[in-house]
Amino acid sequence: MQTTATDKFRFHDGFIVIGVIALAIVSSVIAIAFTSLTGTTECSEVGQMRSDLKNIEMSLVRYKTNKRALPSQEEGLVALTKPGASLGGGALLKSESIMDVWGHALQYRNPGKRNPMSYDLFSVGPDGIIDSSDDVWLE
Repeated sequence: MQTTATDKFRFHDGFIVIGVIALAIVSSVIAIAFTSLTGTTECSEVGQMRSDLKNIEMSLVRYKTNKRALPSQEEGLVALTKPGASLGGGALLKSESIMDVWGHALQYRNPGKRNPMSYDLFSVGPDGIIDSSDDVWLE
């Protein structure tokens, strides 16, 4: 039996169709994996931010113990980064510690709007907008 040019094209076309289907499947799997990883990254950033806020809360407690008062609204969290903030005369935090994981300054209100008898401490979240739905609060 002799193979004609038409038979070769049909055979070749079949492999092209299979290749296109395989490429579509692989692309879909990659897209799903990327979406899952992006969501995981966002969750881990929020978790990291909550942990950072807890550390800053502990520094505020130490500051209050040392100075007999919390930093004023005007002093803000920068007061924790200045020499003399700790009993040993040094700073309680490094200046980069008062930034969130998205590169925004952490928010400190004294007195707080959410906690009027104390203070508010939060991150503006990925969108960088104060009092929006993605803010990360000290809980």
